[in-house]
Amino acid sequence: SPELLELNYREVLEKSKILGQYLHSLGVKKGDRVGVTGKNSPEWGLAYLGILFAGAVVAPLDYGLKNKEVEGLMEMADVEILFCDEEKYDHFQDKKLKALVSLAPKKDNYIMNINHKETADIELPEEGDLAAILFTSGTTGISKGVMLTHSNFVSDAYQAQACMNIFH
Repeated sequence: SPELLELNYREVLEKSKILGQYLHSLGVKKGDRVGVTGKNSPEWGLAYLGILFAGAVVAPLDYGLKNKEVEGLMEMADVEILFCDEEKYDHFQDKKLKALVSLAPKKDNYIMNINHKETADIELPEEGDLAAILFTSGTTGISKGVMLTHSNFVSDAYQAQACMNIFH
């Protein structure tokens, strides 16, 4: 069985910043959309956070969709850089993306092997700026992009915290 990746909070923060710098070096800037598709994994979470550290907008794409469906959502969201799992990697390698990053160690450009050392100033979003485009099928079955701001996520966190016993 594959070895489970374990990271502490400091390591997640450091890796997320490195990924943000890496994406910035590829020309990603505030407001650009970057996709991530794959099964739940630490790598998926790192991709999500790294995209935010680049000032970009995350477009999570359901890994259970067929490749053509993922392509359609990528086109709708204007995604040119994709983090993806090993099952979809070979398909998207042929799609002339600006960059393809693997969430699995068996493929090229594995997320954990990215060690970008640059520390450029990155324009980060404001709380009212777009953070993510979440695709959902509406009542018609046609995917729609739900646009959420950073403020939306913060209010969700406060709502969740209000329902939990969290102690300092």
